[in-house]
Amino acid sequence: MTTRRPSILVNVTKLFDLAILALSFYLATALVAWGAPSSLFARRALRVQVEDFVLFASFLLLGHIIFMSVGLYGSKRLSSRSAEMRDVRNATAMVSVALLSAAILLHIELVTPPFVLLFFVASYAMTAGSRILIRRLLGRRQGGTLRHLLAVGTNPRAVRKIL
Repeated sequence: MTTRRPSILVNVTKLFDLAILALSFYLATALVAWGAPSSLFARRALRVQVEDFVLFASFLLLGHIIFMSVGLYGSKRLSSRSAEMRDVRNATAMVSVALLSAAILLHIELVTPPFVLLFFVASYAMTAGSRILIRRLLGRRQGGTLRHLLAVGTNPRAVRKIL
């Protein structure tokens, strides 16, 4: 039995998705925590501790696991754009709910419902945008690589695929 190794594109997409989650977290932090008028000194007083780094790394790992479990890294060659965007929306919503749940359990004051909403909007927009951009750059549309197709049978499903 042979195992398929993931392609370079899949690995790059995984890393890019982690970067999107990190950037979305930063944007939500900047808009919620630093959106209120404050001095430059107060912004620099924000210290990052080792526990915060471990918690953030755990959050990124959880986001990666959720994205994999939803199936974002599987082949989307034959799926429609709306189906792919639905998967992206579901995955980013699950990550947002996990973030809010962790914040409630661990008493993280920074993560509030407006923070989670901003995080969801930013992560969904960037993840969906990256998927659309990848499809455009690779020139893949629904069934775009099925130039020569032999359909055996005449049941309604085969006729729909041909037409």
